[in-house]
Amino acid sequence: MSPPPAQALDYDCADFATQAQAQEYLLPGDPYRLDGDDDGTACESLPCPCSTASPGPVAPTPSYPPVEPPPPVEESPVEEAQPRYRAYVACGLSRCARPARRCPRRSRIGAFLRSSEAVAYRICVVFPTGRRLCSDQQQADAGILYVNRITTNIVGRHKAVWYLPDRRIKRFFWRR
Repeated sequence: MSPPPAQALDYDCADFATQAQAQEYLLPGDPYRLDGDDDGTACESLPCPCSTASPGPVAPTPSYPPVEPPPPVEESPVEEAQPRYRAYVACGLSRCARPARRCPRRSRIGAFLRSSEAVAYRICVVFPTGRRLCSDQQQADAGILYVNRITTNIVGRHKAVWYLPDRRIKRFFWRR
């Protein structure tokens, strides 16, 4: 029996408690539409912290008229949650490096991956010349941000591809 097909994830500002959480999911091209005014800041209407500080308690928002609780749901088999991944290329190697599509000539380029659960992965880079270079299989622990350095002096469009057990993630970047 083959595994079920991978499903595309879609996030909205309502999926996050703070702006800082939403900012972690802002990717090049804004595929989840989290940055409505294209200024590089996701979900500006969400409360801070807008940095790494932990959020304080959130007061419940009253709803008018009062909402009745939903009817009880019959027990159904528990569905396993699909792992969530965040993969991007940045013009830097520090954990604070922001996703980028174009990297200046002398910048260090990193391929970043964070997974919601422990996973084995490989990463390959396809250079503008068509040459392909792949890493050995690596292990990523849940919630840890991993970076693989991409070394290239070739000007042009590159492709980084992460091979995960249930999907393949591609990101393109330009080396100037």
